[in-house]
Amino acid sequence: MFAFYCCNLPAPAAVNYDKLLDVLLERLDAVSTSEYSLVLFAGGASHYPTWSWTLQAYSRLSRNIRKNLKALYVVHPSMWPKFLLQTMGMIVSPKFASKLVWVDNLARLQTLVPTEKLVVPPAVLRYNQQQEAPSSFLSFSRKTTTKKATVFEEDLDVLMGVDGSKGCPQVILDCAQFIRTQGLETEGLFRKAPAVTAVQEAKRAYNEGKQPDFDALGGVHVACALLKLWFRELPEPLIPASLYPTVREVEKSPSKVDFIRMRLLPSLSIPTQLVMYELFSLLHDVVAHQATNLMTAVNLTIVWSPNFVKSDNAVLDIGMCAIGVQGAGIGTIVKTCVEEFDAIFGESIGTLRRSNSLATSVASTHDGEGEVDGEGANVPQAASPVASPVASPAASPTRADSAQ
Repeated sequence: MFAFYCCNLPAPAAVNYDKLLDVLLERLDAVSTSEYSLVLFAGGASHYPTWSWTLQAYSRLSRNIRKNLKALYVVHPSMWPKFLLQTMGMIVSPKFASKLVWVDNLARLQTLVPTEKLVVPPAVLRYNQQQEAPSSFLSFSRKTTTKKATVFEEDLDVLMGVDGSKGCPQVILDCAQFIRTQGLETEGLFRKAPAVTAVQEAKRAYNEGKQPDFDALGGVHVACALLKLWFRELPEPLIPASLYPTVREVEKSPSKVDFIRMRLLPSLSIPTQLVMYELFSLLHDVVAHQATNLMTAVNLTIVWSPNFVKSDNAVLDIGMCAIGVQGAGIGTIVKTCVEEFDAIFGESIGTLRRSNSLATSVASTHDGEGEVDGEGANVPQAASPVASPVASPAASPTRADSAQ
């Protein structure tokens, strides 16, 4: 299930909608290899695409995108989007019209799709408040905002400690191990979507402190989808919007590997560096089997880059995920980390594993003797996976420098 928010559409005079369409189609092509549903939030929008642009967009949809669309839920359909979509359905494709589901408010949406998976922007919530009874609105708000997860939707500093001494979350290690042992040669890793219910069941198991049975739930594609979900639901994305100016500089750098090692990674927290090490180690292994799994570095970049970003500007986030485009950067960084994992992370693999293992062991020996503070003298600080002797002081800026 995917969501599109019209309230985030910029003014046509400010953004080239044709280029925006290119990015959206690239994203849809990557994830439409199996059946999917799309939730279109029409309410709260200030701008809508023109009739001619909409027809052009529909004509460019690939066969997979059209065929595998199970349902299009249009939430808060005002006169213009309703007229636009109905007319397009009658003129262009009656089959498309049969997939349209009109949803007047969020309370109604609750009965149609698993709304706990959806992020509803404030503009949509305000618009919804005008459309349905306060009690229904409050019920939807409570359901989607008050649930507290224990493994998912949790800050890295809480899960791993400020210095990373608690180690990587078990869900990352379990998913990576299962994928490596059971499915490196499986076609469409991280691209083919499993049953949503299976992924949610695995998530619930981890939040309850249990170990899910990936084989029973559907196999390697469930592990892949769960790993992506964990990263996507982080309260703070791996690369925050404050670092976008720094990230954009990678396209101008003569050595993208050196830029990532010396400029980007030192500006990230140690927990972030640790989970990036685990993730790209896995993705590097996936690419090594691309002849059979068909997942090249570019394919992995397309499906993984959106999980690295989450700002208040969804259009900006999408643009940052492009590969090799001036003004972007995230896509290039992800692709480079996949292809050049050893050059970026390999120099400190031994140090990283030893320090992380030692910190966890020391914490375990103090279990039952009082809380062990991650900043205490008895707990060694986990080493940064990018700290290396080759980094001179001048080439290793502080977090503040990198954010400028």
